[in-house]
Amino acid sequence: MFYYKFKAYFLSNLFNPAILIPAINNTEISFNRLHRKNFKHISATVDNVNKCLDVTLYSTIDIDRVNWLRAAQYFSKELSKEPGLNSYIYKRRLLERL
Repeated sequence: MFYYKFKAYFLSNLFNPAILIPAINNTEISFNRLHRKNFKHISATVDNVNKCLDVTLYSTIDIDRVNWLRAAQYFSKELSKEPGLNSYIYKRRLLERL
């Protein structure tokens, strides 16, 4: 099993764990339910101190950086559809990986 860890910061200055935690949980469930040729699983938690997400992407195969970033972008896109997250979108984007 391979894993890729990174932090994803919100472009907006908004940060409300009461909104984020259920939205992240729902997005994880929908992301992880997708049937893929090669297993990919994502786990994200809210980092209250740094006001960001701690993200771990798991895969059964070693994937290129561009592909795990695409998975994170898909996660971000799906997260933006969750209730309350539309106000987090800034310049048509939700998250930035640093």
